[in-house]
Amino acid sequence: MSALSTVVALFSAIALYATYLGTNEAKWSIYLAAAFCLCIAGWQASSFVVGLKLRSRLNRARESVEPASQLEEVRDATALPPADMSNFVRAPSVTENTTELLQPVDRPQGNSSQRSKG
Repeated sequence: MSALSTVVALFSAIALYATYLGTNEAKWSIYLAAAFCLCIAGWQASSFVVGLKLRSRLNRARESVEPASQLEEVRDATALPPADMSNFVRAPSVTENTTELLQPVDRPQGNSSQRSKG
């Protein structure tokens, strides 16, 4: 994509300069657009070169690494011992025994549907 963008941006800059360079009908915006196209082409070309270098470096690194079958070893790792919880403080819950001091509520005798309206 970077190579294609470079070619298209260069073509656009060349087309703008070839069409309008030295003519009286060219405005400043045409030259500015052509200059931006040249900048884009330069940026895309440098991005393309950096991408190629990174790809070749990655391929070299992959070749130098040992295959995964040689890296895998059977390791006997002992499991961790069970946790020792004796050092922790057993703090009571915030809501523990909160309802012990409450008095029972006296409910009125009778049917709840016969309450006075009003």
